[in-house]
Amino acid sequence: MSSRAGRAAVAAAAERRLRQERADSLLACYTPFDENHGKRQEFRRVIDRDILESNARDLALEALATLLTLAENILQSPGKEKLCKFRPSNPKIKRIIIESKGALQYAILLGFREEAMNYETYYRFHKKDKSDLHVGASMLREALQREKKKDERGLHDRGQEQRAAEVAKANIRQAFLDDRKNKAILDRKEKQCRLAGSAGSRDTPEPRGASMESRACRGKIYTLHDLLTDPSGDV
Repeated sequence: MSSRAGRAAVAAAAERRLRQERADSLLACYTPFDENHGKRQEFRRVIDRDILESNARDLALEALATLLTLAENILQSPGKEKLCKFRPSNPKIKRIIIESKGALQYAILLGFREEAMNYETYYRFHKKDKSDLHVGASMLREALQREKKKDERGLHDRGQEQRAAEVAKANIRQAFLDDRKNKAILDRKEKQCRLAGSAGSRDTPEPRGASMESRACRGKIYTLHDLLTDPSGDV
């Protein structure tokens, strides 16, 4: 009895340990609070609502790509001062970042601030903490990948529509050709039937009861006197 109780206790302890290990594993995979969640949501709102929805698509995608380039330049070469700023009077920057909706706002969220240097205005990245820059860059990559997939699906759908239209056009043409072919066959059969009927009427034999006299009479013209005169000569 004691041995059974001992085995049961060991089994129960093993089961408790297994449940605890599973719970610890789940806890290790669970993050109760993401400190960057709010920041990501803010970046996403600017991307979706202010940049993508408020600009022409080509300009919006160009703005996202330019902002990502500005962010990656700083992340990859943080010591290069010239890569940590941009000049709003630059024609390309002016068109893509300054004049397009939402792009300058996003640059400010990344950490760029307006300042004057040598009587000229620049936007310069000034934060030592690059956490916002990392988050903003990742959101830009995500948005560009998402929009690229949309474009690819759009091209695929348009390709399918074009192929479907070509198939429908080919089917209509084939149906027209089949109709002409069937009509030609029907016309030929009707013509053959007419020719066969005409030939049959010409080749119809003389009724068997017809007399030699009746055949002899064909082709001869009779007068009234001939009809009233008996063949023997008596009237």
